[in-house]
Amino acid sequence: MIEINENDDDDDDDDDDDDDDDDDDEYDSRQTEIKIIAERFLLKKKIGGGSFGQIYLAHDLEDKISVAVKTERIQAIVPQLPVEKMAFERMKDFIGFPKMIFYGQEKQYYVLVMDLLGPSLEDLFNFCNRSFTLHTTCMIIDQAISRTKQMHNQSLLHRDIKPDNFLMGIGHYSHILYFVDFGLTKEYRDLVSYVHHNLVKGKNLAGTARYASLHTHNGLAQARRDDLESIVYSLLYFLKGSLPWQGIKAKTKRQKYEKIAELKQTIPLKELCFGMPSQIMTVYIYVKSLTFDEQPDYDYIKRQLRTIIITNNQKYDYQFDWLNKVKRFNLNNDESVINIKI
Repeated sequence: MIEINENDDDDDDDDDDDDDDDDDDEYDSRQTEIKIIAERFLLKKKIGGGSFGQIYLAHDLEDKISVAVKTERIQAIVPQLPVEKMAFERMKDFIGFPKMIFYGQEKQYYVLVMDLLGPSLEDLFNFCNRSFTLHTTCMIIDQAISRTKQMHNQSLLHRDIKPDNFLMGIGHYSHILYFVDFGLTKEYRDLVSYVHHNLVKGKNLAGTARYASLHTHNGLAQARRDDLESIVYSLLYFLKGSLPWQGIKAKTKRQKYEKIAELKQTIPLKELCFGMPSQIMTVYIYVKSLTFDEQPDYDYIKRQLRTIIITNNQKYDYQFDWLNKVKRFNLNNDESVINIKI
């Protein structure tokens, strides 16, 4: 039996704004003061969390299935669950987005109940000894591009795209990549006229510095190009094992972000993409060339990725690297999103 644990990553970089503040995943009613939600969802144990709130494994007493529950204090300075609710509603009819089962308030908390999913790509990356093959990387990034296109078509930016926020499905859907964590999601254009929002400068960095676009570091309002640049950094991360700006030390977070931005700006492209197929560099150059309000050609990027697969005499067969480490990849309903037994 093999376990994927939340803390398997040996990287000491601390770029995330939503670091876990409690390693104990056992349910403790003192954490939320909630035991049951809407007289239907029974909380069982904590499976994740951060500055925004907590995530729990729960049992749906009505449908007799396991679900995931997010909780957030109503008095949070910048509430994220209401934003997530909006994104869930907007994306409910699309593949690769979990379904929202319930949203409401319980005591002093917002609560959102959603489909229980499988491990994140960060979990699986650690499980595969922090190395994905070109084949697996191209297949999962191809799916990530599709999810991003779907969000953009619904006038939404994710704004925090990273391996932690890509989750695989479970059971019959274990080959499907899901987007999660929509707390920073934002509209980039008018819903009726489709007129793009204006370019605004002087913005604070929203998202995760490791995967943030250079424009985001420079204080520019995010657009479709920035989500795609975060995907490109995720692609490079999977192929290289780490990114050159990981592990940077500085006295303040601002100084650290400045150093990360400087590296992203100055590192030679040939060095960043060393040993990779030319199509990877082509994708990087294309994404970096996009203007603020330009409509990306998502299919062009997907063609580059699929060309790599074909050139290497492989197929888009969903045979991911983690399947080669075990004979069967499936999750029991009682397993958590973070601590997965295979």
